[in-house]
This record gives sequence, structure tokens and C-alpha cells, in this order.
Amino acid sequence: MNPVLLALAILTAGLGGVVLLGWLLVRPRLVLTILLLLLPFHTGLFQILKIELALPTTIALALQSWKEGTLLLLVSWVLVQSLTTGRLRMAHAWILPLVGLFMLIGLAGIRHAPSFVEGLYSYRVMFEPFVVFLLILLLPLDIAWCKRLVPWLLVVGAIVAALAIFQAIFLGYDFLWKYYAADGQISVSFSFMGGRIQRAMGTFSSPNQLSLYLVFMILIAANLALRFPQQRRRLATLLALLFAALLLTVSRSGWVALLVGLGFSFLIWRRKRIVVPLFILLALIAIPIGSTLGLGSHLANTLQGRELSANYHIMSFRQNVEVILDNPLGVGLGRVGPRAFYFRKGSGQFYPTESYLLQVAMELGIPGLVMFLLVTISAAIVVYSNIFRLSSVWSRAMAVSALAALLAALAHTLLIPDLQDFTLGCYLWFLVAWGMRLPALEQRISPV
Repeated sequence: MNPVLLALAILTAGLGGVVLLGWLLVRPRLVLTILLLLLPFHTGLFQILKIELALPTTIALALQSWKEGTLLLLVSWVLVQSLTTGRLRMAHAWILPLVGLFMLIGLAGIRHAPSFVEGLYSYRVMFEPFVVFLLILLLPLDIAWCKRLVPWLLVVGAIVAALAIFQAIFLGYDFLWKYYAADGQISVSFSFMGGRIQRAMGTFSSPNQLSLYLVFMILIAANLALRFPQQRRRLATLLALLFAALLLTVSRSGWVALLVGLGFSFLIWRRKRIVVPLFILLALIAIPIGSTLGLGSHLANTLQGRELSANYHIMSFRQNVEVILDNPLGVGLGRVGPRAFYFRKGSGQFYPTESYLLQVAMELGIPGLVMFLLVTISAAIVVYSNIFRLSSVWSRAMAVSALAALLAALAHTLLIPDLQDFTLGCYLWFLVAWGMRLPALEQRISPV
């Protein structure tokens, strides 16, 4: 290619990128929308692109950092607004010191990481979702944007669920071997009943991660269905699709999370005539799928202590508690959980875990766990009080969905460490911060 033409092409692309960056920089809600709608496809898309295009590791990592780029755009907007206008106000600013102290404890955890790089990586994994949480409390949102966003979130949820069902039923092990094999093998957690049935994982990296995302979507759809009779038929169809995909994940932690979230929602609404039909719908889906997959015997074996995975969880809990008691200030970031094994060449001891809450306690010690719970409980109290302050039925449904999602996530994280996945953490803390701001948004009060 002519060097002059190549230089012009690079210059044009660069200028176009600068213009696009500037255009997005003044549209924070659009950037946030793009982040939320694309995140559920992130893992699966890049797994396929990396293999199909034979991307070098450095290029693949650079492309996968698009989500950090969107966060940087949003943080840049916040900084520009605060420096140029001085009118930027944070909703519930009292929670900032709590989150800040939690993040400072995390910085201390880097000192004890196997290496500085591993410590930074683990710090990013743990605390990126809290950046989203703070941004939602800062950005100029309004109730009209929220009402436009929710249908799109549910549409994306339906697409993800459909892809997961297709993957579990039709793609088979060739798909897993091609895109998810590591060191010449695929994880046994991708299958069920001795490998005879492939668990649904869709665009996520594991069935358990997908299950919690589906629970979030089910809770939003269910609370809307409970309060808006005119939309029940469409929402019932969506719920059927989401619930079928959730069953195919064969994720007991996901099922427990759903029971907790729906149980809280039903306690709030207390209307049997609209709750019973929803239970009937879920039962009509669960019975045939459960019978086909043998989920009944799977649950029975779990409850009777005859299921190996459940027994391993119990053993892991005991070992983790011993580590916490021996290291009350934590063992440091980068040493605990599945992500720690990403850097297996690091020096020092690594600790497996089956619980995100225990992972926080092991990495950051009891002070870190206390701060995590303090932030979580404080936010939950605000969202709960908002449920009874809101005048709009739609806003109340969203507040109930947000708190139900938080309770479901806590139940899930007690059993599985998958909240360290950025998509799940981002969605959870987005919903929680959104629930905290709903009264102000309902009254059209902006922090800017």
C-alpha cells in the first residue's frame, strides 16, 4: 500500500476516534447503556474471536479492555464536570467513605500478593464493580432513561437465555472443546450426570455465572409482571424462557438465589391471586425439564449428602474458616479462588474456595469482610426504605427488584465465588445504586 495513503488512513481513523470519543464523553447515559447491554455477551464473544481470529494474547487482552475503556469515559465525564462546573453532587454521599475504606483495605491486600501484577489484577477484579456503584450515584440519570433501559435489559436477557438453551441442547462438546478447553481439557463443571448432559452457560464462562445473571433478569420481569397486569402475557413468555435456561444451568446456587429473591418479592407484595399463577407457570416449566434431566434425584442426593460436589463445598467451607482464623488480617490479594489460579506461576500458597464471602474474608481479612458487609447492609437498608417511599408502581417494582437481586446475590455468593465476574458485579451494584436513587429520580432531582 502507498505509504501516503496508509498515513492518511491512520490519520483519518485517529481523527474519527477522537471525534467519537468526544461525542461519547458528553453522553454518559449512552456510554452506560452500551456497557450494560454489551456486557452479557463479553466473555462468549471474545472466547470465539480469540480462537477464530487466532489473536495474540496481548491483542486479545487489549480488546477485552473495552469495558475498562467505557468506565474510564464515565470517570472522565465525572472529573470534567466537577472541575469545570463545580455543580456535581453525589446521591447518598455518606456511603463514599465506607466504599473508600473498603477499597483502601484492598490496597493493603496488594502488599501480600504473590506479585505486584497479580495483586493489581485481583484488586481490579474485586473493586471494579464498586466503581460502577459510585458512578450510578453520580451520573445525571432520570426516570425516563430508566424506563427506556429496562425493556432493553430484558431483551438482552432473552437473547442470552435463548443462546444458552441452544448451546446446551444443540452445540455439544465440540463447541466446548474448541472455545473453552484449557491445557487440553475442559472443566467437569460444564457437564452433568457424568458428562451425559451439557450444562447451559451461554455467553458466560460458567453455568453458575449465567445462573445469577438469569436470576437478576427473572426478578425484574417477575416484579413487573406482579404489578402490571396488562404486560403479564409478554412477561410470562419471557419468564418461561429465562426460567428454562436457569434450569438447564443445573446450578443449585442459582436456584437457591432465585428462591431467596422471589421469596422476598412475594413477602413485599403479599397478593396471593397474582403470586399463585406465577408459581404455577414456573412449576409447569420445572416439572418436564426436571424430569428429563433427573434434577429431582440430583437435589435429593444433595440434601442427603450423597452428592460429591455438595460434599466438597462443605469441606471447602471448613478449610476456609480455618484459614481465616489463622490469618485474621487476610492472606493477601491474588491467592484465593478461581482467579488466583490464572497466575499459577506465582510464588506462595493458593487457597481454593467455594464462597465469595469467604474469599473476601480470606484475602482482605475480617476487617475487609466487615467493610464489605457494612457497605452492602447500608445500601440494602436505603433501598428497603425506598420501597415504601416511592409513589410510582413502576419505581416500587424496580426497588423491590434491586433489593431482591442483592439478597439473591448474597445467597449465591455464600455458595459460589462467581460474583468476582465483572458482568455480575456490575449488574448487581448498578441495580443497588439505582434502587438507592429512585426516589430522587422519581421527583426529577438530578445530582448535577
